[in-house]
Amino acid sequence: MKQIGKNSDPNRSVGYSQSLRLPPVVPNEVIPGDAPFLR
Repeated sequence: MKQIGKNSDPNRSVGYSQSLRLPPVVPNEVIPGDAPFLR
């Protein structure tokens, strides 16, 4: 994956990287010990 908007828009790249680390609004109940979105 390429980091989109890293050089053009700092705020955009930060939001993009954070979205990769933490999925937007996903309850802990939906995430079993094995995170499905990492597959």
